[in-house]
Amino acid sequence: QEDAKGEGRRHTRAWCPSCEPVLHYKQSLEKDLATVDQDMPRTFADHEFFRKEETQRGMRYVLKLFVLYRPDIGYTQGMSYLAGQLIWTIKDKRQAFVCFANLLCTNRLFQALFTHRDILNNRVRARVDLLKLLLANNATALYRHLGNIGFLEACFTDLFVKWVITLFGSVVGPGETWSAIWDSFLIHGEIAVYKTAVAVLRLLAVQLRNTQDPTQCQAVLQERHKFHHAQLMKEIDAISISKTFRQNMDVLQAREAVEGIWDDAYYRRGSASGPAGPPAWDRKT
Repeated sequence: QEDAKGEGRRHTRAWCPSCEPVLHYKQSLEKDLATVDQDMPRTFADHEFFRKEETQRGMRYVLKLFVLYRPDIGYTQGMSYLAGQLIWTIKDKRQAFVCFANLLCTNRLFQALFTHRDILNNRVRARVDLLKLLLANNATALYRHLGNIGFLEACFTDLFVKWVITLFGSVVGPGETWSAIWDSFLIHGEIAVYKTAVAVLRLLAVQLRNTQDPTQCQAVLQERHKFHHAQLMKEIDAISISKTFRQNMDVLQAREAVEGIWDDAYYRRGSASGPAGPPAWDRKT
């Protein structure tokens, strides 16, 4: 009888392939939740506020609740910096979660990063090209140097992703300067990210021009720098936006607005009869 029961169980598992997505979902969920716990001690580990148990409890609440709310997006290392800034500013973990979810689910820049199988997808690469164009227009000598030593080719995309996921928290750290960057982003939108990135690179231009290879560049850019917020804001205001940059950004936003129609159709009809048409990009599963 036991053998028969065992055979029955094995037969059921083999006969029911629809269980596989459920198991995959469960494993993915458990992995994301575990990664959240691993990231807590590493987020601003040198700052007293973020070492407090109450702070880490609030960050866990925001991040784990988001994983459960949007398992299709899940958790990506670096999101803890965003949650940390919201806990730092808002204090109330429930309101912080609402802000976090709205930020990641409605902003095109974050959608480009977090709603694809490959984080280095075409949408992200298009934005890296925009940043390169802005850097070339506003820091020509630095742009040429970074290109000559191979940094633009080898590391620039990874740098952009890291800075966006943390909204520059990895390079400036918590405090008035980081809050000013958030204010600029929330007021002006995505263009503030490109201007801030170029402003940071210009402020570090002397150190970067003394580097001889991509590894040395990374060493400079992985450090946390103490820029005065007024100094950084002045540098951001000095960044000029060319006509070509605006045209390229308008084309990107228009294209994503059209693709967003397919995105909405995918979620509205996907559960019942499948998407109305094939999505225009590779969706994260």
